[in-house]
Amino acid sequence: MMYLLCMPQPPRIHTNKSSRRVHYIAEWAEKRGMRQSDIARDLEVERSTVKRWFDGAVPTKQDHLERLSELLGTDDISALFRHPDDDWIARFLRDRSEDELDRIIQTLKAAFPRDDPKTANGGK
Repeated sequence: MMYLLCMPQPPRIHTNKSSRRVHYIAEWAEKRGMRQSDIARDLEVERSTVKRWFDGAVPTKQDHLERLSELLGTDDISALFRHPDDDWIARFLRDRSEDELDRIIQTLKAAFPRDDPKTANGGK
């Protein structure tokens, strides 16, 4: 057991990167002009709980997710897991046929060509 104390700590490879959160609760709150204290009050939870959510913890209770979604004015719970600026894209693409999605992609590729020929045709 003593040898563990003598082992050096492994170096961090990406010291300038923070861990990736899986949700965008803080961004949704900012977009809606809500503070942590507003959310804590409206959901009747401790402010420290909301702070943990803002720091990246995922709410574990389904009820909290549902009420957060409603409070932040999202379509559904899944919206909390995408950036609020991306929400209009999700709504626009929802319920489109494969043909429509293909035409949208081709239109975007034509309107916004890439400089790199490898990525211009989807890597083909």
